[in-house]
Amino acid sequence: MTSTWRGMSVEPIATRPRTGPINRPRWPRPTTRARSCAPRSAPVIPTCFLSTRWRGPAMGSKHADPSARPIPRSTCSHRVEAYFAGVTGTYYLRVTHVGANTDWGEYDLLAFENPASSSLQAPSGLRATAGHQSDSGDPVDVQWLNSSPYDSVKLYRDSTLLATLVGSSSRYTDYADRGLYRYEISGVRGITETARASGFEFAGLVGCHAEDDFESGAAAYWVTDGSSWGTTPVAASGAWAFTDSPAGTYQGCAGGASGCKVNAIASFGVPVRLPPGSHLDYDQICDTEQGFDFCIVEVSADRGGTWAEIARFDMGSDPAWANGVADPTAYRHASLDLSTFVNKLVLIRFRLESDELIQYDGWYVDNIHINDANCTSLVSVPPPGRPLSLRFSPPSPNPGLGSARFGFELPQHENQVEIAVYDASGRVLRREQLGPLEPGDHVWTWNGRDGAGRTVGPGVYFARLRVGARMLIQKAAWLAR
Repeated sequence: MTSTWRGMSVEPIATRPRTGPINRPRWPRPTTRARSCAPRSAPVIPTCFLSTRWRGPAMGSKHADPSARPIPRSTCSHRVEAYFAGVTGTYYLRVTHVGANTDWGEYDLLAFENPASSSLQAPSGLRATAGHQSDSGDPVDVQWLNSSPYDSVKLYRDSTLLATLVGSSSRYTDYADRGLYRYEISGVRGITETARASGFEFAGLVGCHAEDDFESGAAAYWVTDGSSWGTTPVAASGAWAFTDSPAGTYQGCAGGASGCKVNAIASFGVPVRLPPGSHLDYDQICDTEQGFDFCIVEVSADRGGTWAEIARFDMGSDPAWANGVADPTAYRHASLDLSTFVNKLVLIRFRLESDELIQYDGWYVDNIHINDANCTSLVSVPPPGRPLSLRFSPPSPNPGLGSARFGFELPQHENQVEIAVYDASGRVLRREQLGPLEPGDHVWTWNGRDGAGRTVGPGVYFARLRVGARMLIQKAAWLAR
């Protein structure tokens, strides 16, 4: 006899065999919480299935059948509110679909276990997200997934215990000073602690500029988990640079399996919000097998979720790299355009990809700059409602000394947005393309420099905002330092 369970035709069937077809002897009927045709008690069934039959394809099938519906298989006139498991056992749901436009199919889904699995699994999916609100006590939201029930969870920052949380907590807010941190989480049951899930996050304010010349000898702002990246005295300038192979040639695929690839990855942990005209500049030697192993530069605009390649090199990219041996005289400067990611918060990484065969001296990088220190940050703040008109606010402070902020408001999405600074004679000192921009409040900060990076003198200046064919002007007084 069958019953209706959550709108589906349900019947208990045989103990699940590990292989071969399913046998279908008659089992006692399921118990229910409400009145039904089934009895109110059932014997223990160690492992059983619930069979559900549908007309039409399973959800997600490419063969659509608009007439898909449960097939009534019972004369029972009362809805079964719950199907109760026996005292112990593992229970499955069998979903079967048939239809005129699809193949017959049958799917076995784990419904529940009684008791639940007693295995102790480590947490997973740790993700730390900083607020980037301050260089002191910046809030960092740490979240993770618990894979088992725990008595407590332990949160670590840079291998030091940060907090012990009772039960199966899955979220914690840390307050960290400016820096790159490794967060780890483990579960505890009894006296047993699981392995740790981990993730990195940079706490502190972010701007339009970041750099590293590795002269500290530590590469403290780089994430190199699972790779051999480290500092090296083979430098373009100064005492130190950064390489994937500080102790010899780079690594190929273990075991020499044909067609395999292995990656040595170094991610710069400092995020940057890119203004228009942004570039990544650095010095490099790329001694990798031509046409097979590559030095690949990548950018992420979603905190490392996905990566976009912006350039790749090998030893054929420059004659100085042809002998496969790194030498300080072989460094070449690279300047890569980042305009695709304008107004986005980005991370960069270097990925050396190699196959199973020939290896050389590898990838050496030095003097890494994302924009220069004089770049101008652009901050966007979404308004509570759409503004009604185009506005350009006076600078703050005014007079200015060091920097001045110009606020403006856009009533709609604009592709062409430009700010230019003029002196009293009408000569253009600086011009920046800011679009495209979304509707809302925006702030442009002028650092008191012209387009060549030279500091302007004291006096009166004019800032002109051009949005499409419309123009607005504000006057700014500038003081001497």
